[in-house]
Amino acid sequence: VPDAEVCTASTKAWLPDVQDCDDGSDKCTLKLKPDVETQLEKLSIWFAWNAASGIRFVKIFFTDDTYDTFEQLYAHCDQPLTLRLTSQKSVKEVQIRTNNPFVSIDAVQFVSFSLNSLCSHCLPYRYRIYRTPSFQEGFKITTDYHIIDSTVKEGVTYTYSVAAESRGTEGLHSPSTTYSYNMNVCGDGKRSNDEQCDDGNLNDGDVSPSVCYIYEGDGECEPFERVGYSKDCNNITASTLHPQYYPASIYAYSTILQKNCSLQFLSSAPLTTGCNTRSSGWGTCSQLAEAGEISLLASFTGEIFPISILIGFETVLSTESKPVLSIIGVNLQYTNKTTISLEGALPL
Repeated sequence: VPDAEVCTASTKAWLPDVQDCDDGSDKCTLKLKPDVETQLEKLSIWFAWNAASGIRFVKIFFTDDTYDTFEQLYAHCDQPLTLRLTSQKSVKEVQIRTNNPFVSIDAVQFVSFSLNSLCSHCLPYRYRIYRTPSFQEGFKITTDYHIIDSTVKEGVTYTYSVAAESRGTEGLHSPSTTYSYNMNVCGDGKRSNDEQCDDGNLNDGDVSPSVCYIYEGDGECEPFERVGYSKDCNNITASTLHPQYYPASIYAYSTILQKNCSLQFLSSAPLTTGCNTRSSGWGTCSQLAEAGEISLLASFTGEIFPISILIGFETVLSTESKPVLSIIGVNLQYTNKTTISLEGALPL
């Protein structure tokens, strides 16, 4: 059970007792074994400190001595990192390797598939839901994590609390929460005035974390959405899209083939939205795209002063294809001929 203070260097979390994690030892690896070797549906890990870039890998070892490895993971300190497993093999060990000795792990949860025969003797917890004004029957009992209250009335403020029941014994009541008809709540997907973002409970159970990345469709036209298509910026006409910020010319160059190819059609707003597959994305330059490392060179007619650079990626592979990690480097050349370099890794 996670009990460490959130996003702090808590003494309740595990930390490697080493100076660095590059000595080849296992001191930066947390090894865990389930009490019962069985198939797992998902694995959740709570990181209390330095979660963002602190995970080198997570290895899942199976009883047949094979294993799956998850790399390039990005976590948050205020919500669990959840890995969904698709293997039908039984898990015997999990290893979590950190990148540095300052990454702390608070808790790890193994979750088996529903209707697992090993859990047939288990009795689920029952939950008592209390409300003020009270329900007609006093309180509601359920074994589910969700209930629907269809008796609320407009103009009435309701207060709810939950208590767990096990073998007839009722536990302490949870902190109460209030609700009134048509009130916006955290995690409902509607961005209210007091919310910076509401991702609609994107990750099951996290409601809306402190770090929220869902912008499209939130009803607000962010500055970076004004260039190109966005349903939040439908009221912006083509004449206000600042076309001078698109390159005047753009072409691809292959160091292997020693040739270049014009990609002038990219000097405009995105042609696709979302993750739609369009196999003709490179057009007549497809030969260069298949030749390995390539360079895209874009130039502008005049000086510009950008605050951000947006690069749109188009899906050219089917969803069955295995994702690969690509390294993308961006060089910015100023009018005085000086250059700065940016580089990032992302799954494509």
